[in-house]
Amino acid sequence: MLPFFRLSAAERRLLLQALFLLGVARVALRLARLRTVRIWVGRLVGARHPSAIHTRQRIIWAVEAASRRLPGATTCLPRAFVAHALLAREGYAARLRIGVALSPEEGFSAHAWVECDGAPVIGGRDLGRYRPLLQFDALELASPSGGRSAS
Repeated sequence: MLPFFRLSAAERRLLLQALFLLGVARVALRLARLRTVRIWVGRLVGARHPSAIHTRQRIIWAVEAASRRLPGATTCLPRAFVAHALLAREGYAARLRIGVALSPEEGFSAHAWVECDGAPVIGGRDLGRYRPLLQFDALELASPSGGRSAS
């Protein structure tokens, strides 16, 4: 990673926001239900900064770089929540998916990932073994109730 102060002001803001949101998501996931955490993270992301237009790649970089710098392990679920919210704020049609797998070797496992345009952008490892159980679209973050939008 580039030294922090060699990043542009917009990149520093994005990285600091990803660090903050990952910390909040990690704590919140221990204390609250999934739906509540989604609402909190979505609200904390806030409106897009007028001078910041981040690419998908830069958002994913910020989330991954921030997760490597937080003490302790940052699992796929907080990374997916934060990436999903940041992508949605920038106007990307992101979809957060949570899937489960059951195998004789590893037993039960769950995994969260985010897709844009049908392709995984974060958490995309070994997805063939997971059966999608839940999915949340980016537009749901914008609805006042935080629930599923009616179509």
